[in-house]
Amino acid sequence: MSSDVDYPQGCLPIENSTNVSQQIERLRKLAACLYDCKENKDEEVKSPTRFARLFQHLSQSCFLDNSNPDFRLHLSLCLAHILRVFLPEVPTPTAIELKNVYIHIFRTLRGLGEITTDSPKFKHFFNLVEAIKVILHPISEMQDFDEKESIPVVRTLFREILGLTCGKGWNKNVKDNKKEGSSDEEPIEENKEDEDEEDKNIVEKVREALVTIGRKALGELDYVPAEVLDVIFYHIASPQRTNFPEARDLAESIIYSCMQIDAEPTTEEKTNPLTASIRNAMTTAAKEGKLPDEYEMTGSDSRSKFFDILRVLHFISTKLVSGATEELNFWLQSDNAQYRLEAVKIVGYCTRDRHCQFGMDSSDATWTAFLNAAKDQESSVRKEFVTQSKSVLVSNHSHLRGQIINCLLRLSKDPQDEVRLNVVQAVAEVSKSKLEAISDKLLKLCAERMKDKKPNVRNESIKRMMDLYHHVMTSKPQKFYSKDSLINHQDTDDTTLPYTESDKECVRFIPNAVFNVYRLTQRTPAYLDSRLIIERYVQKNFIPYEIDPKERMKIMADMYRNLDDIGCLMFGDIVNRSSQLRRAIMGILSGLGKYHSDSPSEFSAQMKDRIRRIIQIFPDASNLEKAMMTFINTLSENSNVFDLVKKMMGDCYISKENADDTLTVRRSVDAKLKSKLQQTSFRQFLDRVIPLSFDSPAAKELIHLVSETVCAKIDLKNWAQGCFERDLGLLKLFSEYFAHVFADKDIVEEIRSKILTTDEPRAVEVALHALSKIFQNSNFKTRMEDESIRREKWFLSISKNLKELVTRSDPELRRSCKLATRLLAGLLGKDKAVEFFDGEFDTLLYRLDLETPGCANSFQVLAEIFRTDIPHYFSRIMEILESDKIGPLIMTSPQHDEEDPIEFNDLIHFEKQPSPKYTSAKVYAAKFAAKVLSSCSLVIDPVDKQDMERVGQKFIDLSSEIIDKNGDLGGRQCDLEKARLRSTAAACLLKLATIITWRTKMHTGLYKNMSYMITDEAYCVRLYYALHIKKGLGRRLPIEFAACYGLINLGLVEEEGENKLEGFKTICMNQAHQSFVERNDEKANILNLQGAQRTMFCAETVVAYVVWLLANYGKLEKLEGNADKNDSEDTLALKASNVNLLAELQESLWLVIDMLKIAKCNMQKVWKYFEKLKTCGDKSMRSDGRVSTVQLREHNKKIWAICDLGISMMLYRAKLQMEDQESNDTGFNLQFFYVCNVKDKADPSNVYAPDVLINSEKQRNGRLPKPGHAYQVTDITSEFSPPPQSNETNVSNSSKNASKRGAANTSTTKSKKVGGKKNRRSGASKASDDDEDDSVIKLGFSMKKFQSPPASKKTRSKRGVYDPPEEEDDEMEIIPLPKRRGAPPVSFVPSSSSSNGNTSRNGTSSPNKSNSRKAKGRQNSKRETEIESSSDEEETEKANGVSLDNLVISPILNESSGRARRSARTIAATATITASTPLVPPKAKKVKRKRSDFVPEEGDMDYEDPPITSSPSPKKRTSARIVPSTPTTKKEASATAAKMSDSSKFSKKSPAKTNGTSPKKNKYGLPMEEEEEEQTASTSRKSVRTRARLSKK
Repeated sequence: MSSDVDYPQGCLPIENSTNVSQQIERLRKLAACLYDCKENKDEEVKSPTRFARLFQHLSQSCFLDNSNPDFRLHLSLCLAHILRVFLPEVPTPTAIELKNVYIHIFRTLRGLGEITTDSPKFKHFFNLVEAIKVILHPISEMQDFDEKESIPVVRTLFREILGLTCGKGWNKNVKDNKKEGSSDEEPIEENKEDEDEEDKNIVEKVREALVTIGRKALGELDYVPAEVLDVIFYHIASPQRTNFPEARDLAESIIYSCMQIDAEPTTEEKTNPLTASIRNAMTTAAKEGKLPDEYEMTGSDSRSKFFDILRVLHFISTKLVSGATEELNFWLQSDNAQYRLEAVKIVGYCTRDRHCQFGMDSSDATWTAFLNAAKDQESSVRKEFVTQSKSVLVSNHSHLRGQIINCLLRLSKDPQDEVRLNVVQAVAEVSKSKLEAISDKLLKLCAERMKDKKPNVRNESIKRMMDLYHHVMTSKPQKFYSKDSLINHQDTDDTTLPYTESDKECVRFIPNAVFNVYRLTQRTPAYLDSRLIIERYVQKNFIPYEIDPKERMKIMADMYRNLDDIGCLMFGDIVNRSSQLRRAIMGILSGLGKYHSDSPSEFSAQMKDRIRRIIQIFPDASNLEKAMMTFINTLSENSNVFDLVKKMMGDCYISKENADDTLTVRRSVDAKLKSKLQQTSFRQFLDRVIPLSFDSPAAKELIHLVSETVCAKIDLKNWAQGCFERDLGLLKLFSEYFAHVFADKDIVEEIRSKILTTDEPRAVEVALHALSKIFQNSNFKTRMEDESIRREKWFLSISKNLKELVTRSDPELRRSCKLATRLLAGLLGKDKAVEFFDGEFDTLLYRLDLETPGCANSFQVLAEIFRTDIPHYFSRIMEILESDKIGPLIMTSPQHDEEDPIEFNDLIHFEKQPSPKYTSAKVYAAKFAAKVLSSCSLVIDPVDKQDMERVGQKFIDLSSEIIDKNGDLGGRQCDLEKARLRSTAAACLLKLATIITWRTKMHTGLYKNMSYMITDEAYCVRLYYALHIKKGLGRRLPIEFAACYGLINLGLVEEEGENKLEGFKTICMNQAHQSFVERNDEKANILNLQGAQRTMFCAETVVAYVVWLLANYGKLEKLEGNADKNDSEDTLALKASNVNLLAELQESLWLVIDMLKIAKCNMQKVWKYFEKLKTCGDKSMRSDGRVSTVQLREHNKKIWAICDLGISMMLYRAKLQMEDQESNDTGFNLQFFYVCNVKDKADPSNVYAPDVLINSEKQRNGRLPKPGHAYQVTDITSEFSPPPQSNETNVSNSSKNASKRGAANTSTTKSKKVGGKKNRRSGASKASDDDEDDSVIKLGFSMKKFQSPPASKKTRSKRGVYDPPEEEDDEMEIIPLPKRRGAPPVSFVPSSSSSNGNTSRNGTSSPNKSNSRKAKGRQNSKRETEIESSSDEEETEKANGVSLDNLVISPILNESSGRARRSARTIAATATITASTPLVPPKAKKVKRKRSDFVPEEGDMDYEDPPITSSPSPKKRTSARIVPSTPTTKKEASATAAKMSDSSKFSKKSPAKTNGTSPKKNKYGLPMEEEEEEQTASTSRKSVRTRARLSKK
């Protein structure tokens, strides 16, 4: 047959037997000849069938199956050229016979992807591509002849042309092409326009040819088969679209090209079936939610693949999926949550496209269903909606943003924390790219998530919000990042523009929100981790240390200017804590530098003590402690690390250097740390401790910034008016805590020249304050001792300016004169300062006159001069104090001016109000006297001391008179002056009260008047007094003066004024919390305080004085009893009014108790104070001769009633589990209380508070009463109290109302007689069936449920007295449960209850009781849950092992009660667990350490060390102490002793024997469960020894 083949001239035959290389060469020559041959349809061609036999010969299987790439390439060229020659005919009888030929040609194309453009084969492949473009017509004939057989041909074509772009050679060609394109951007030559089209990049030509081949091949078809669409979809779907982007681009280009033909048909190509085929295929697949089985490559069974194809096609053109998108509405409303999630995802993806039509019509069902996904019941669907909303917001569909934002507003409060967290993350990410797309409301609502109850949401919100603020203030909008490669926003040019001022204004609220959260963290221990995050991120985002110091200070100043008052306070607190941490590290470095090998144990104890103090403020204290030990060891071993840390903590440092050094230190320590948690804790520690944000260059820039603001203020520039005060406050803040950074003579000179010498009084004052702190720096002070420096110009200039300020008489410079005098005395030294002051003393003395303008200034300066050299100026200053100047001439002069302001706005601070003409002189005369008298401890001469005490008593009497008269001096004074005088008098007395000498001269009446100053009618007076209380408590003011915080609730409402800091009540509570935190037992141990000094210092004592103040409240004239049936209507109305007043006093007392609890004070000690007060009376009332014995007892009942209310709140609100254990001594001031004798003391079994208040507290069970709630007559008459009965009857009634204790330790056998009484089972008492509300209770954080017996009747005027638990079995022994942390273990002892016939066993309760408890017992306060375990931090033992119940401070208290005292061992052996309150675990033992002795002040003291007396606690009280089940009668004691004869019987008990009666309940329905029995013999023997001692007593 080969002999009949016609070859072109010059071509040799192609034989199968020929060598392959010869065949290739012949084929190459044949292809070249065929390339030049004309088509058969040309007129010059005489034989149209000339190459038919050649085509038939070359298409034999022996040639088509050859695997040689070159052979296949040239064979394909020959076959393609022959097909081109025969067009429009085919060289075979039918087109279907060309199937194998076309498949061979198309498969040959795959080799194009493996070669580069510099390969000799590339030209042949290019010719093949060009030939294929014109030989595609027979494909349509194949489809017409046999549709099924034609499909593999088209499928192979697309698979090969798309697959070749995945080859390595093709990708290399593309990369080289891009590089050439970038180099072509250089200047273009002039003749470039004349370049021929042949010079066009060859790769682009091939790519265009491939697109044309795909388009024409599809155009030859009537429709596109699914198998062909499968190939196209495969390359545009993930992961192929990501792995092979060139194939994806080619496939998308083919689709775009086909759609373009449909839009603009040409003469050659009318329409293309691809668009319609894709639309039909996607619509059909959308109904099933997946692709048909024909889509093998793409994935026929995967719904995700279908949705992936849908979103890609939607991105290409919405027309391709117009039918499929309509079906998404069905899937969005599917019952399957996974289907809904996938539909939400695809709608979100599709909406990213700028041409998306979703939401364009208000009746769009698909978009409506998508928005409804925000309300989906499945959190995963809502979470996906939030994720997809990001792309919608950053897209160009601004008409959809409002609807998305409304959904996000609702989802920001979603019950699922993951959804809330996603909302915050989404809003933060979008805001960084397109801030205008987020509404202010949504941004602020996301900021509220910083207070979220979930730590992960709260902490992530803090980080995101602070990072957003940093980004907007320091950077530019960034491009929105998404893992989806389809996103290609066209507005990238806008991202290069910086943020505008309006954009920055949108985020300026964030610092305020962050610092308000920081304020909450101070009061909530659960927020400790959030507190550390804020502190760490402040110097990263708010004061970014990574940027230039000048910009850094501008950003910090801008932030500080826009902070509210609370924000400024919290920012100052963070700066203060940074300074404290720096000093702590300096202390460690100092300790290491002074280490002596002689005493390693002492040194180790000191270091551990320092570590313990530091780690208390960090959340992961245990890991940090280990890391800190490694850190200290590294410092001691590695001198390089020691030098680096010393440099970072030095006086002069640079942030960038500190950051690098920190990294070096961290690497050194991390290498020695084994745990990742320890490494993380140490990294966070370094981030917090190392000063980065404020360095020496930043200090200079801050001075520049403040000086510019001061100059602008003087020049009356508008922008400086609002920044002036805040900028000065910023300088004052950092000079206070970072004075070492300012310790440079250039900085001092700039402060002097640009701030100190100005005419702005406020600027002068701040400059003096800053200079005072700078000159106090030890290193700088040492340099100032050099005489050469003292002769320098800057030093002489500042000395001259200070001398001028001392003699200034301007009223606005009063405080500046004082500061200048103090600073000048330090700079000049004592001798030179006295010499200068002596020269000015007469001038200052002459000015002490009401009519002299500089009178107030002179008082200020003279007080400072006196402290410079007290012996030298003592006589002259005493003459002033003894004269009438501190009296009717100046201080108490009724003189006034006619021009004094008449109107008085009490909501404005004193500093911002106009000062009456003579008020300043009167005020500063009092301050002068108080300051001089406060120096009494520095006076050595006894005669001088006596003179000072005499003058001091006169001043105290004058101040007391001013307070009594409400500031009225008898003249026509204005209200403003009266307010200033009484507030100043109280502040001066507070200053003197810090000294024992003067405190003893203040009587209780004066104390009461001073305390009630916090309820003054003028807001500015209240605020002034509260601030001085806080200031005094920081200076060792006796804790009794903090009791005024308990009075702020009495008739006081929150003010609405410019100075409101969330209400006056909030201010006082914050102050109380801060003061109580600083006055705990640990701080007392550090100061080595003992006895009376400790009592004056510790915060727990404050409750005694709160009770005293509330009992002496003017409106509480008499304590009314409980309602009686025989009371008249007027009497009942009076009693109801009395109950409401006591309820108001109760809430006032709770304010202090709550602050003590939040401050982690010893609440056990607070409980004991309430108990002791029940044995005391009001000494000030007893000292009044006009008060009879009956009146005195009625007055004392008010104290006892308030104590009862306090005990009930400790039980139900504070959830205190009273522990009978050793605690610190409790004592009171002798001026307030006395120990009542036997006749006058309180009955320990009596409840003096109204029953309605006690019962209400029990029913609320921790919930606070509703604001404005008032008790009516019907409330107090709902249950009348029984008439008083004898003690024996009381005991009997008590046993009926209180259910039996020891349910877990009693047997189910028949009860026996012990001590002449029968044991009663839980169901025996009728009263026990009345109340089931408290049958199920919650314990601590574990929230385990325990069975509790029904509560008894509520109202009784007498507290029930417990009957001792009668023993039912001679072998029964109550073994005390060991103390545990957390909730008590669930009891497995079966118990029964007869209430309503329901029985519960094995510690589980009936459903009815559980539901009832859940309905009534749930607490509303979140804070109580978070702080419920705060008592874990309390100390519960002392070293001497003696119970402090019997310790008092004499002569303040001297208990002489005749009750028998229970020993500490007895208490420990019989302690019980109260099931309705959280279990309070004991505190771990503290490490003993040596402290320096505290030197007490001289003078008479009302506090003395208490003698150890035997003072038993009440045994018959049920409201406060959980009474252990110890024998109280002789018969019971003897029976108990008899049972201890055989201890072996006690050690082994069966749980079955403990099943019996249910536990007792006390007056408040509190179940008293006994502990589980221990199974060890040792514990049993210990219990036997305890009972033996009890029997002897």
